[in-house]
Amino acid sequence: MVRLVHFTFILVLAVFLYSCKEEEPKALEEVFCDAENVSSDGNYFVSGNKLSVWKFNHGEQISSEKANSGKSSLKLTGEGLFGFAFTIERVEAGDEFHIEVWRYTKGKKGKLVASNKADKNFYVESGLPIEKNKKGWGKLEINLVAPAVLNGKNLIINVWNPDKNEVVYFDDLKISYLGKKEK
Repeated sequence: MVRLVHFTFILVLAVFLYSCKEEEPKALEEVFCDAENVSSDGNYFVSGNKLSVWKFNHGEQISSEKANSGKSSLKLTGEGLFGFAFTIERVEAGDEFHIEVWRYTKGKKGKLVASNKADKNFYVESGLPIEKNKKGWGKLEINLVAPAVLNGKNLIINVWNPDKNEVVYFDDLKISYLGKKEK
């Protein structure tokens, strides 16, 4: 009888704890770039479908040397230290975003950046991977709730290699809009 009571208690506790688990927020909109396709002029990575096409700069830096998924990635070297730039126009205070990208580097260089060129006080970067896969790629991410300083302004997402002597690869950039942050 004691075992049955213990088992019942553990079962009820497990159901309670599982029901309290917070679910990850679902994206209302997503933009994804897998670095597989470039525009006809070679200047942009393009992604999307027939009705919506997204452009990410520096398509000329496509490389087939390394890839997290598919056959290519963005290669940043001393000749090109920035890439995958994407602008989110007219951000509103409270807009919530989840941004992630996969990075391959032999050192610890290469960052994911969210900024606004007009306001030098707004700058967020991520350079520490939250996980690594078997291929040696590390996932960088930024979780961002737009502050009042960004209200009505553009948010620019890009990747950056701060060391012109090191090669860094980036792949599978995903930008998710999660809606307004509830207070």
